[in-house]
Amino acid sequence: MLRAKCLFREVDERSTTGKEELLSVSHLTGIAPRRLKTVTMFISESNIGHNVFGPGDLVINTLRAWMAALSVTRHAGIVSPAYGIYRPVAGSGILPAYADHLLRTPLHAGEYQRRSTGVNSSRLRLYPEQLLRTPVLVPPLVEQVAIVRFLDWANGRLGRAIRAKRKVIALLAEQKQAVIHRATTCGLDHKDPLKPTGDTSASGLRLCRICIYPFPTRAHMATRTARRPSHPGRRTFKQTSSESAACQRPIQPRWARS
Repeated sequence: MLRAKCLFREVDERSTTGKEELLSVSHLTGIAPRRLKTVTMFISESNIGHNVFGPGDLVINTLRAWMAALSVTRHAGIVSPAYGIYRPVAGSGILPAYADHLLRTPLHAGEYQRRSTGVNSSRLRLYPEQLLRTPVLVPPLVEQVAIVRFLDWANGRLGRAIRAKRKVIALLAEQKQAVIHRATTCGLDHKDPLKPTGDTSASGLRLCRICIYPFPTRAHMATRTARRPSHPGRRTFKQTSSESAACQRPIQPRWARS
């Protein structure tokens, strides 16, 4: 068990051109190019003066350290000046991949939250002196290699399972839409016979299934309207004798009309 100050040291290197690749740190994805993320916050016009880091450096978002928003990077680039950069001490005996897995665990996230200070939980800030006092478990290099190898295998297996489940969910959603479309256009029982909709032309001939529940007639709709309780603001439906016979025709759906 060693203090973090025995493994990392804070560095402050600033970009003079601002042309390096800009990256961002998240508690979900670790460190990744900012161009691949949906940024809703303010973006500066120039990247001059941003913090520069290299492969193996520990990049931490000091305002979200309590969420384990940090990562040991494999790339070189720049980040916001609000981030902290910590470089491994020569001969510290800790693998970058092992440090990346260890320092993002919930156990360390709780330690970061305990050592952070701020006015409320969303404004906690982890200062460098507090981070460097954090205890870190450093096993022998052989054990670190074995731990990293196992975690990579387990994460890869879990990732493949998640992708397979998402594919099954997408196929089930597609099947659901197909069943809904078939039920609304052909009825619940696909074995029911088809009958013409009334359009006998070759170009407009369409068939529909004979469903258990027929299409409502105008007389049926008039009966339902008459049974509704009346109130001063409702208009009543009146049917004349000349319309009585015409109202017995079934109402065809819009897609079945010529």
